[in-house]
Amino acid sequence: MMQAVVSRLAGQMKGNSDYKVDSRISGRSLLSAVIRKGTMMLRGTWAGLWWDKKGGTAFIGKRVAIHDGHLFSAGKGLLIDDGVTVESLSSEGIRLGRSVTIGRYATIKATGVLGNLGVGVKIGDGSCIGAYSFVGAAGGVSIGENVLVGQRVNFHAENHVYEDAGILIKDQGVSRQGIFIEDDCWIG
Repeated sequence: MMQAVVSRLAGQMKGNSDYKVDSRISGRSLLSAVIRKGTMMLRGTWAGLWWDKKGGTAFIGKRVAIHDGHLFSAGKGLLIDDGVTVESLSSEGIRLGRSVTIGRYATIKATGVLGNLGVGVKIGDGSCIGAYSFVGAAGGVSIGENVLVGQRVNFHAENHVYEDAGILIKDQGVSRQGIFIEDDCWIG
């Protein structure tokens, strides 16, 4: 009974009417999962009040920091796990599609320094950023739909200029080039 109810609710939130909870999961474990997700949903409701746009239900873990929420938007079914940091300050902000997952302790940083505003991030529907990953989006990062990014993957759309050995690297500036990942990729 409880598995059928949870399957129906999870399917509605994921936009997948065929979603089924594994029948081998005990009632006790299922109840524990429902309580955890319910708590994350309450956090998502509170956090969403400060965002530019929220397309529906969001699940937010513990110790999540979303800076410059007025530049952050997300579609229905967003899941941001524990310890994630999102720094949205950028010209285009952070735009997440429906059913996007950001794994534990991942960081999305759209601007490196206040003296040089970054471009931002766009992540398409159904995509996932793995735990402990880093998305440095000063030059812009665009991730398509249904992209799976494994754990500890790093994207850097900005590089230091280091052509003149007589000048400190930190004083030579940066170059930027966007990163574009198309639909249905697995990066690990």
